Amino acid sequence: MAPDQAVQTNAGTRLIVEGLSVSYGRRQALYDVSLQIEPGEILSVLGHNGAGKSTLLKGIFGLVRSSGSITVGGHVSTHPLTVESVRYGISFTPAETPIFRDLTVKENLLLGAYSITDVKRRDALLARVHDLFPVLAEREDSIAGQFSGGQQRMLAIGIALMSAPRLMLLDEPSLGIAPGLVADIFKRIRQLCDEEGLAVLLVEQNVRAALTIADRTAFLRNGSIILEESAEASRAREHWWDLF
Repeated sequence: MAPDQAVQTNAGTRLIVEGLSVSYGRRQALYDVSLQIEPGEILSVLGHNGAGKSTLLKGIFGLVRSSGSITVGGHVSTHPLTVESVRYGISFTPAETPIFRDLTVKENLLLGAYSITDVKRRDALLARVHDLFPVLAEREDSIAGQFSGGQQRMLAIGIALMSAPRLMLLDEPSLGIAPGLVADIFKRIRQLCDEEGLAVLLVEQNVRAALTIADRTAFLRNGSIILEESAEASRAREHWWDLF
């Protein structure tokens, strides 16, 4: 399968994680984690610093060695590679805002589409990103490093969308961003899920923000999922401190 033939059907977005474990040397960071995400769904993984949230995303995407299995659209892998993840329609946006600071906004977005060989398709993806985040069109010739933190986060998500993903792995998209921009970014993510069937695994420490768009929540503590429930049930709780 060529890189620009990433799975495009909604059926291809189902993610099944079974028994995922990750260790860094002698320290085990993730213990036998299993979860599932359906097309059009947002699953928010919540937990304290060091709970293993980022490691979970890295294990799914193939950035760290893991045991267990990852199934995307019927494709099963016990040792996922990042190139395979992109091929099957997965994108990963880490918390560190992965942009090329010395390049323009447009150059950043086009690099996100490096695996898309069809020019018309690439242009259509660029138009969709511009529609979702108009500031990226208005300032496409600006140097990315001159953007505010919130604008850089929009650009990072735009870069991920340029690979035509059907499943997005988002790590702390609210980190260091003003509440108003967080609400706008999260609104756009929810829009993609509702209108295009995009599936999202959202890792967050900002519980309230995550619960505004999530369908389900999973609470991770010390590398293990201790509770999975509907976002509605999580919103009804008076507090979450006992789950962290």
